Amino acid sequence: MASKPHKEEVKRLILPHQDAINALFLGAWDRWWKNPDRATSFHRTRACIVHNYLMNDAVPVMRARKGVHVVEKHETAFFIVAQRLLFRLKKGDDKGLSSNVGTQASLAFSDPDKPLSLFTDLPYVWRVDIAYVLNYLQTKIDQIVVVARDEKRILWSFQIYGSAAEGEAPPPPTVLPVSPHIPPPADSGLRIPGVDSDKKKKRDSE
Repeated sequence: MASKPHKEEVKRLILPHQDAINALFLGAWDRWWKNPDRATSFHRTRACIVHNYLMNDAVPVMRARKGVHVVEKHETAFFIVAQRLLFRLKKGDDKGLSSNVGTQASLAFSDPDKPLSLFTDLPYVWRVDIAYVLNYLQTKIDQIVVVARDEKRILWSFQIYGSAAEGEAPPPPTVLPVSPHIPPPADSGLRIPGVDSDKKKKRDSE
């Protein structure tokens, strides 16, 4: 029986590689943003192009990292850390949940209770997605999250990039400058309602 991934252990396994993973996502998005044809492309086209950029860079980068094994299958790549954790790089929705074509391999990847037939030598390895999440306007990567799934349900997730990422200081609060209130000089001619009328009544009674 396969086991569901343990969040703290996954954090420990991802930590040495998270800066490299973040750089891969941000680099792929930057290449897309500089693409002169991006304004005329559909969102689905964009996702495919970003994924292509991502895979082309990720395979050599991750293959060069100690403790990481790269497996290329079905026009994509999977990454195994310490023979214990298998992850793939994806685009996520606003919660980090990826959308996948419903192949047998994809369905098995998302079900932690099933062994993964693609890796018969590592049948019970933990599986997680690492996904980028765009901001509301879809103009930049807002978060990069590690997501453990049980089919279409998120078991848990944590950020490795974004304002809530562990170890990343939140941005300082925005403090707007406040001009001090300076009362006008006595001879400024400024009329103050109530006060001016009281002075006039006093003069008339004298």
